[in-house]
Amino acid sequence: MLIYLCLSSHGFGHAARQAAIFTQLYKIKPYWKYVVSSIVDYKFLNISFQDIPVIHRRVKWDIGTVQNNALSTDYESTLIELNEFEKGIKYIVNQEVEWIGKFRLPVLILGDIPPAATYLAQKLDVPLILMSNFGWDDIYEKFPSSFDEYTEKYKKQYCKAQYLLRFPFSLRMNWDIDEISVGLTFSNSKKLPEKILKEINSQTSPIVLVCFGGMGVEFDYKLYNIWPDFTFLDLTSFTFEEDKRNSDYPNNLIKISSSVRILDLLPYCSRIICKPGFSTFCEAISNKIGVHSVCREGFIETIPLTKGLQDYAYNRLLSKESFINGDWQLDKPLIPPLTKNLIHFNGASFSAYKIIQYINRNFN
Repeated sequence: MLIYLCLSSHGFGHAARQAAIFTQLYKIKPYWKYVVSSIVDYKFLNISFQDIPVIHRRVKWDIGTVQNNALSTDYESTLIELNEFEKGIKYIVNQEVEWIGKFRLPVLILGDIPPAATYLAQKLDVPLILMSNFGWDDIYEKFPSSFDEYTEKYKKQYCKAQYLLRFPFSLRMNWDIDEISVGLTFSNSKKLPEKILKEINSQTSPIVLVCFGGMGVEFDYKLYNIWPDFTFLDLTSFTFEEDKRNSDYPNNLIKISSSVRILDLLPYCSRIICKPGFSTFCEAISNKIGVHSVCREGFIETIPLTKGLQDYAYNRLLSKESFINGDWQLDKPLIPPLTKNLIHFNGASFSAYKIIQYINRNFN
């Protein structure tokens, strides 16, 4: 069996949650072949999928949104890149069909969450399982009217899939296909490198992780000095080079290499400051960490993510302006979850189980 994942190249969260699912799949079906197809930063893919013998294909399956940083959206550039992408996707699909055919194995396509995955599945005449908490049709629907063409087009493409694994904190994804909801999806944490672990364990003040995913956000490092009673772990972004960072680091700051996962740092933290992000929220909630979420405007996924955060996590919500000005509210108590209902933590294993179940039922 060949499992071919069309993975969104927009940010790191899609890769993080799929690594969790692939880990569970590989435990049960180690003799299957696993392909991860994306242009997500190769270093991050290696970190995320390091325990699985995946085959990497450097293919761009979607545009998502063009961003200058983790909190903004460039509509004009996004539309330009979408137009260019659509001109070349059929050629890319034909290339991948030829490559996949060399394995002479039954194939299942997984999509998180490029609409173009339907082109590949149809060309191969194989099933497609979608996995996400949103579709790009949901996102573009709230963009300027110049995106209407893609809203309709991508909705029609999603409707051609066979099955949807619906992650928590989801948008409508109204595609009229069979679906099932799954729980929080995250990997297991691993031991930190000894040098980092020693430095973290030597701290006597509460530890706060500051991270904004692969896109990153530039801000004045002197803001850390406003909060001398806290120790901050700053996870270096893949986007911003070191020479763009203030080299005069405050005494209460520990710089963390991008080779370390957020998930592995969270057990040592009392709070995290981040943007709304599915994988980060799943990992923080599972570790019972207080979340200070910095608002991302113009991206509709923020709404269900923030609602999920308020429902299931101790939290505080920050405006972008508050964050940039250093008003991080670390001196204020966390707001408790709105609901006492429990959310399942088994999203990765349950997703793997449903994928295997689908294969058993549909492949002879």
